[in-house]
Amino acid sequence: MAIPDHISVRGAYVNNLKHLNVDIPLNKLVAITGRSGSGKSSLAMGVLYAEGMRRYMSTLSTYTRRRLGQTSPAAADSVKHIPSAIALRQRPVVPGIRSTVGTATEALNVIRLMFSRLGSPVCPNGHRVPPTLDIAKAMDLPNDGESGMGMITCPTCGVHFMAFAAEDFAFNSTGACPTCGGTGVINLDIQYLPDMQQTCPTCHGRRYNPEVLKIKWHERSIADLLDLDVDTALTVFKDEPTIVHTLQTLHDMGLGYLHLGESTPTLSGGEAQRLKLVAHMGRSQKDTLFVFDEPSVGLHPLDVQTLVAVFQRLLQTGATVIAIEHDLDVIANADYVLDLGPKGGAEGGHVMAAGTPQAIAKQGHGETAKYLAAHLAAFHVD
Repeated sequence: MAIPDHISVRGAYVNNLKHLNVDIPLNKLVAITGRSGSGKSSLAMGVLYAEGMRRYMSTLSTYTRRRLGQTSPAAADSVKHIPSAIALRQRPVVPGIRSTVGTATEALNVIRLMFSRLGSPVCPNGHRVPPTLDIAKAMDLPNDGESGMGMITCPTCGVHFMAFAAEDFAFNSTGACPTCGGTGVINLDIQYLPDMQQTCPTCHGRRYNPEVLKIKWHERSIADLLDLDVDTALTVFKDEPTIVHTLQTLHDMGLGYLHLGESTPTLSGGEAQRLKLVAHMGRSQKDTLFVFDEPSVGLHPLDVQTLVAVFQRLLQTGATVIAIEHDLDVIANADYVLDLGPKGGAEGGHVMAAGTPQAIAKQGHGETAKYLAAHLAAFHVD
């Protein structure tokens, strides 16, 4: 039996889609274009992502499906050969105030473990204890109340004290600043004025309690490391392959300027999408459908090329990438373009053109074809 090379959608009728019939190639970069309200999101999110997610959830246990909630089939007569889907929206769900670049990429988990096993703590008498394998051995002892799990001895004064565990370096747990609770800010309740925040006067925005900040790794506290931008952190962690992979992926996605401790609610939609994608990179993406909602919004032209390179990396791992797009650079770099229209609302929902960017530019049907033809001509693309 031949392996399918395309997703087949028949009779899609989500929102203003007019019983749409489309074939979308697999393992390609596909741009869905058209005017606002033409049905791009309805097709990409309402049909392709919705059905891909439903198919994925159908493989989970009954218990897991019950906890996650049931999903309905996409509003279409049939959707065939669709892989499991991941959506990266322009306006993702707003993360919590404690969400940072480090937590979103799980880089902080590695850093916390490093500090618990390789950090240099301070004993109750103020003596710095150099990094030693004794700390790691102590943390691995069974918690039986006799062997002293986590107990280490100060080589200077001989006092026994409890070493910090990985969870103690989490600012949403025991390591949090007692004043701000690990957020780095406090709320100001001033009558007749809108809600306001100011930097926490205790931790000065560093999120951790003073005892945690005493522990050093290569002369740096955990807050010092979270103050680093990704590109600088790549140099600092050059001998730590577990975290270098994540940092290198952030750099390759054009996010090297972000700080590890940067709050994710402050990121732009495009930054948040790429940050979310980092968690999926490095795993096998074969038979995975990525659906992006206008990923180029707000990007400089140079960053658009970085975005296209990210898409190409996903394709190389066996994934399929669908992008709702208006940017002509992204559209011109697509393997396949699906243009919807002719207008928005009730006058949308039809396929105006489908094919390679060059083929659509030559066909000349619809607004996208006209602008795409001019764009390709300007760059002498045949």
